[in-house]
Amino acid sequence: MVITASTGLISQIDYQALLESLIQIKREPINLMMDRQDRMKSADSAYEELATKLEEFKTAAEALNEFTDFNDYTSSVSDETLMSVTASETANAGTFSVVVNNLAKAHKIYTEGSTYTSADDSAVTGAGGTFEWTVGGTAYSVNVATGDSLQDVSDAINAVTTDASVSDVTTSVIFDGTNYLMTMTSQGTGETEIMTVTNNDTDLFGGGIIISGSYELLVGTDASLTVDGLAVTSETNNVDGIIPGVTLNLQSADNTKTITVTIARDVESIKTKAVDFAEKYNAIMSLIKQHNRYDSDTKTSGVFFGDSTARGVGDEVRRLMTSEVAGVDSGMSRLVYAGFTMDVEGKLSVNSSDLTDAVENDFDNFVRLFIDGNSIGESTKGMAKLIADMVDDLTAVDYGRVAARQKSLTNSIADMELEIIQQEDLLAAFQERLRLQFVLLETTIAGLREQGGYLANFT
Repeated sequence: MVITASTGLISQIDYQALLESLIQIKREPINLMMDRQDRMKSADSAYEELATKLEEFKTAAEALNEFTDFNDYTSSVSDETLMSVTASETANAGTFSVVVNNLAKAHKIYTEGSTYTSADDSAVTGAGGTFEWTVGGTAYSVNVATGDSLQDVSDAINAVTTDASVSDVTTSVIFDGTNYLMTMTSQGTGETEIMTVTNNDTDLFGGGIIISGSYELLVGTDASLTVDGLAVTSETNNVDGIIPGVTLNLQSADNTKTITVTIARDVESIKTKAVDFAEKYNAIMSLIKQHNRYDSDTKTSGVFFGDSTARGVGDEVRRLMTSEVAGVDSGMSRLVYAGFTMDVEGKLSVNSSDLTDAVENDFDNFVRLFIDGNSIGESTKGMAKLIADMVDDLTAVDYGRVAARQKSLTNSIADMELEIIQQEDLLAAFQERLRLQFVLLETTIAGLREQGGYLANFT
């Protein structure tokens, strides 16, 4: 007897349609579990995003947590052709007068060129030996041999280093249009980097020991300048320590010109950090609001709707942002006094003018509003420190509410996945039993029909 996969040949019953209808009914509980699992996955993703935004909020707060975080300065000079400046966090606001008398220079000597018509001409006609020199208080030596050329001696000197990459002197073989000569240049500037030849078994420099004089191209000198009338010298053209926290980068010298250096507090940099702090807070509140809605038209709710954990996080963060910071002058003990305003939905906005006024006119208290007092030897906890501690408590793996909710969702999703797999297995077994029963039914109907035909022959 033949039975097709979908329809009984004898009974003409559409077994496939019947089977699908029965399985569809039986699958409803599984579909409901899958819907619940999808919602838990969406909630888990939302909490992951919430944890990320909390950490971003903490990072923005920590950018305002130390006193040095507010030590941002701008620097300017009246003549950039003579000098540039850089200001560090240890600088102080002020105006300074600088005159650059002369720059620091590197010591440079050269050999006579009247006898060298080629770089390959011999520079060692005697028995050879060593060529020795000192620079910066350190002695150096290279071996030279009879017949070594001008280029050979230059290469040997260049190979001598104080570390893996920097030579204390560099040499070059140059052509002056008629003859060849070798130059030696100190790598450092200033009077302490002057080169002295201490032994010379070559024909260079007339075969003598050269300290200064006719073989000098440049005399090694210190930079000379005056800062607010104080005479200053420096071995290099990058002068530190004269103006606290400021480096003077000398470019050129002109003792007839006075350069004005201005160091000012970088109010815009501080404001940028404060605005970023507010924006990171708003991102948290926007996320919670986004997932805490109920759509009456579609009868659907966000994954945070009715979730006490998410609502509690939002309430705690919002409450902290409107709280008073202990130990700060009452006129600057809340964010609102520094230009931060919160609307009825908990969104924070920043009034740029009020923020600027707070930074420029009440700087010390503005700083205390945010920083961990330990950074200035006080016991106060500013807004940045309070927020960092709060985020740590919320996201701590062992006890944080956000972390605990994520763990609960992860476990529930895994449990639901196992239950779905088990129910799918049971449904597959049920489907197979139905199929066998339909085969048996078709066989029975076929047998009855055959028996009926047999009996009809006796009528």
